Amino acid sequence: SRTIADCVKVCGGEAYELGIVADDCDELHDKLKEILNDNKNYDMIITSGGTSAGAGDLLYRIIDKLGKPGILVHGVAIKPGKPIIIGVVGKTAIFGLPGYPVSAIMTYEVFAEPLIRKLAGLKAGEKKKITAKTAVSIYSSSGKHEYVPSHLVQSTDGSYSLYPVLKGSGAITTLFDADGYIEVPEGTEIVPANKLMDVILLSEMITPADLTIIGSHCLGVDIILGIVNEKLLNKNLNNISAKIINVGSSGGLSAVKRGESDITGTHLLDDDGIYNINFFDNLDIKDAVLVRGYDREQGIIVAKGNPKKIFSVSDITKPGVSFINRNPGSGTRILFDMELAKLTCGGNIKEITKKINGYEILAKTHSAVASAVAYGKADVGIGIKTAAEQYNLNFIPLREEKYDFAIPKNKLEKAEVRMFLEVLRSCEFKNKLKEIPGLKTNDETGIIIIYKC
Repeated sequence: SRTIADCVKVCGGEAYELGIVADDCDELHDKLKEILNDNKNYDMIITSGGTSAGAGDLLYRIIDKLGKPGILVHGVAIKPGKPIIIGVVGKTAIFGLPGYPVSAIMTYEVFAEPLIRKLAGLKAGEKKKITAKTAVSIYSSSGKHEYVPSHLVQSTDGSYSLYPVLKGSGAITTLFDADGYIEVPEGTEIVPANKLMDVILLSEMITPADLTIIGSHCLGVDIILGIVNEKLLNKNLNNISAKIINVGSSGGLSAVKRGESDITGTHLLDDDGIYNINFFDNLDIKDAVLVRGYDREQGIIVAKGNPKKIFSVSDITKPGVSFINRNPGSGTRILFDMELAKLTCGGNIKEITKKINGYEILAKTHSAVASAVAYGKADVGIGIKTAAEQYNLNFIPLREEKYDFAIPKNKLEKAEVRMFLEVLRSCEFKNKLKEIPGLKTNDETGIIIIYKC
């Protein structure tokens, strides 16, 4: 790929892009043989894809047929990148990188790059690192050494916090969004919050985003940013860059407290049925404001036609129903647990959660919940109507909620925050939201409803 070729050039190598080969054993064999016999005498061949041991993955079947010594390594205990192949045919090294973009780039950096630098006569590259605290707990695969792409966010005191990028190895935007990555040693199941870690940077310096939004996930935020950038484009001005980190409402309010977030979307429901307001006192948040956002419909998301006949929260506990939950600390998870508590007359929900097949399976966003239901990975989840509509799913309403914005006071005069709030209060945003099922503004939208000193 062009990305890997560029990486090779940065390390002092000369890269030749030799095209794409079909998933055909004979065609791949002939192409590799042609490259090995080329008079350019390539030092290394790098491929991407076809490295797993599945029926459709071919590379590991071919390398041993091309010459000795053949395959040296097939599969390593790392994540992402487990199925990498390393071999040698004659004097030519062969690196078979996995097909997923993040897996390919990470395994290139760990295994291929050091050899390329050595062949080019360069010293081993010393990656720049920044020490940062984990903002949230990070769950790891205990049997693998894991490389976790991470966001870096600077607090008001100058220190850094890191947040894992919540996308899979199949999304190239994982590394586009990341500032660097951390290494989690094999045998580690949980990296706790507030642990100091070295973040290995993906470039020489961090380019701060114009706007950092940490908290709950919502399409309405994307709409606001879209309108902001459209207005800037009409004035021939540059778009604002936004770093959006979806960690749920509780995680977002903690980020406001630490001064890391410019804007935090939140929809936390308390025992009195009030959204967001009392959590400023509960979490001892000072020097921040709460701006009224808009209303959203929360409910039960099921497959089209509702084949499992799920009409209430109690139906989720029925045998034969698979569920996908939201992460602890998210407003949706709090709402669901409160609905479960109603089934126990306000008692402990531990016993009832044992009846739910999938209560411990977590999704980080509403879209992830809807996607899991749409693709048959779960029968039911809890989320907003907007996500259900996007995936053409059925929706059973539970309640209307307030999705508000918490903002540190010292960020209110920041130009990008001002633009965000101007759009939030605008008729244009109100009209656009009317087009989105499950979202609507209210009489208080854009008004500061809490001002904490």
